[in-house]
Amino acid sequence: MKYIGLKLVLTSVVFCLFAGSVFAAVNNKTSVTTIYLVGDSTVCKYGDDTAKYDVVRSGWGENIDKYFTNEVKVNNLAISGRSARSFTYENNYQDLKDNLKKGDYLFIQFGHNDEKKDVANSTDTSKLYRHATPLGNETLKGSYQYYLYEYYIKLAREKGAIPVLVTPIARRLFDNSGKVIDSHYSEAEGENTISYDNSMRALARKQNVTLIDLNKATVALYNKLGNDGAGKLHAVYNAENTQNGLEIDNTHLNRVGSLKVAGLVAEGISKSNLPLKKYLKNNVFIYDVY
Repeated sequence: MKYIGLKLVLTSVVFCLFAGSVFAAVNNKTSVTTIYLVGDSTVCKYGDDTAKYDVVRSGWGENIDKYFTNEVKVNNLAISGRSARSFTYENNYQDLKDNLKKGDYLFIQFGHNDEKKDVANSTDTSKLYRHATPLGNETLKGSYQYYLYEYYIKLAREKGAIPVLVTPIARRLFDNSGKVIDSHYSEAEGENTISYDNSMRALARKQNVTLIDLNKATVALYNKLGNDGAGKLHAVYNAENTQNGLEIDNTHLNRVGSLKVAGLVAEGISKSNLPLKKYLKNNVFIYDVY
């Protein structure tokens, strides 16, 4: 009887070990890599915009998951109107700090709102704490590079995650010769002049951070499509909310545009050294819709 009891115990132990190994193997096979997105209105997810737009807005962060296999999960924390500075006052930033972990990726795209001046006595923190100068390096408190480095790159590295800088997308603004204008304004101090996208490029080089140059990619795309063609990728105001006699929102993408621009991000990943690129679908540019 003792022998039978011992045999049953050993059999149970072996079964449990085998089951645990199978579970671990299955669990590892189905493990998911998480991409966190932080940014502004050109990245974020929108609800129903039909009260203001006939062709509604859409951030590229809504569609980037379509370019990956199901081994990747996208957590889009971007919020409209935020800068690298003002985003740090949001609950979404606290969520990022609480949940970002080793092996995750943090994609960082700011620059559209960082150029805007603070509104004194505003109760809206996004307007009270948004401006950051593109001048100065990451050690200069108050600079664009300072916020990108101190609050995002350092956070990712401390957590064991991989930071990725993404230059802000181009606005649909053309000069008289039909070429796209770099509208991410420059600031000058003495002989120094630098734009936000160039400031991010400089930081990426200095800190050895992977850069997805979405600004250059969208400039090239818009120059190829021309003013009218680029307009097909942008949101359109309805009659009641048409601004300054212009129907097209030159900053914000529509759903077709966000899918296209997300494809440019995926293309940038495919050309990088990021291990993340192994999760891109084989037909990664299937959504090259225009």
